[in-house]
Parts: sequence; C-alpha cells; structure tokens
Amino acid sequence: MRSKSSWFSPRIENLGLKLLALGLATLLFAVSRQPISDVRLERVPLEFRGIAPGLEITGEVGHTVNVRLRGPRDVVRGLMPNQIAVIADLSGKEPGDRIIQLTASDVSKPPSIEVLRVDPATIRLNIEPSARRSVKIDPEITGSLPDDYAVAEIDINPPYVEIEGPKSQVTKIDSVTTESIDLDGHTTDFSATVSVDHANHSVRISNPVPIRVSFKIIKKVLLQTTPKT
Repeated sequence: MRSKSSWFSPRIENLGLKLLALGLATLLFAVSRQPISDVRLERVPLEFRGIAPGLEITGEVGHTVNVRLRGPRDVVRGLMPNQIAVIADLSGKEPGDRIIQLTASDVSKPPSIEVLRVDPATIRLNIEPSARRSVKIDPEITGSLPDDYAVAEIDINPPYVEIEGPKSQVTKIDSVTTESIDLDGHTTDFSATVSVDHANHSVRISNPVPIRVSFKIIKKVLLQTTPKT
C-alpha cells in the first residue's frame, strides 16, 4: 500500500514546475509589453581578440566606443556600459596599418537588446612585431649628502632589465630609471630596494623584480695647504 507521501510528492513537484513556468511566462510577457526605447551608451569597453602571437597593437587606439541600443524601456534604461562589450576581431591581421570595421554582430549584449549603431564604426590601428632587449638601469637620485660627505660608489643589482613591446618602441629605449632615492641626511653606507619605470607605456618589463641600489658613502678629506714663507 502506497504511503501518503508517495501519492502527493510527484503532484507537489509538478505543481512547483508549473508555477515556475507560469512566473517566467508572466515576466516575459511583461517585458514584451513594455514600450520600446532607444538609448546611447558611452564609453563601452572595446576588446581586441585574435591577434597572432608575436604581434602588438600600436598607435593611439581608443579602448572605448559608443553604442546605440533599442529594447524594452526598463531593460535598456538600466544598462550600464560595463554590462556590454564590443569585440574587435583581429584574427588573420598581418603587420601594418589596419582598418577594423565594427558592426552590431561584434557587440556582446543581453538577448532582448537590439544594436542600432556602433560609433565609431571604423577604427584604425597599427600592428607590428614584438621585440625584447636588455637595457641598463639608471638610479633616480634626489637630495644631497652633507657638505663633507660624498658618494664613492653605487652598486645596482641587477644592473640590467629585459623589456618587451612593439619593436619600433623597444628599439628607442636604452635605459630605464628607478623610483627616486633620497640622499638627504645620509652619512653612512645604505641600500634601497626600488622598482623601475619608463615613460613609454607601450613597453613592458618582461620579468619585474625588485632592484637593490647600494651606496658607499665616504667622508671628504679636506686638503690643507701650508702658507708660503
């Protein structure tokens, strides 16, 4: 003989599924009945994908675009720029000046939204080979020692660092500088652990490591002259 629970459990489960389906249908109906609105989203992230290994994007390339969308009023008005993205496909692009067309199919968005326009619809960029090289490290020194002291020696460990980036930019860099190191008040040997930086932000440090800069400080010897008789 079946227990009461075995008689009612399937019915209760089916009832729950039916209520869930009814709720979803009601929600979809409510969304479909909303007025349709247009909205312009500014500064939507632009992502570059598919570039071949060993190639880099160079030039003044924007990382955001504007997108005009259409959809249910409450949905489009609640959208934020970071909820959608525009994907620029660079698959098969060779080195050189390139023109990329952006269309509605390049926009990642909720399914209930229609893309009307991407602005700008065309972007220009340059693609070139990557390069690596080792460059020396120059310490950035500020301040000064007391008048009767001097820096006898500066040791930098490691003395070189490897940089990487677009070939045209890497070849222009012969050295990178450290964070500033202040000499004020020092009268004995001391060391500072710093990072390195460079003005060209299209170039990267391949393997960033702390740089230890050591200073050997000596006291000046004042030469005294004997007056002539």
